[in-house]
Amino acid sequence: MKKLLLVGCILLTGAVAFASDVEANFADLEATFQVLQAEEKALYEARKQEALDAQEKLNQQRKMYSEVAAKEKVLGANSKSKLNGEQYKELAARYGEIKKELEAEMKANEKVIADFNALSK
Repeated sequence: MKKLLLVGCILLTGAVAFASDVEANFADLEATFQVLQAEEKALYEARKQEALDAQEKLNQQRKMYSEVAAKEKVLGANSKSKLNGEQYKELAARYGEIKKELEAEMKANEKVIADFNALSK
């Protein structure tokens, strides 16, 4: 009988210790999960702000692009009919270079926006 009582106490103590370990592990997991969620939210908000900034830049770049393209077209036409045709042609070429730079920057901003939109889905 004493042996049975002793075995029962040992089993009960082991079960309580096991429950405490499980509860401690669960609490650790919950804390880690909360930290991960907070990090995820902060990262999401940072990417969201990047996308908003990229959209604003893109809007400005599109406006500038249309102005550059219009001037490039006018300069190209003037290079054929004006006395300073060669200078107009050179200036049109420089506008064309700016247009290509804008295209690259616009593409980069579009990628930032697309990446965020894919993340949001």
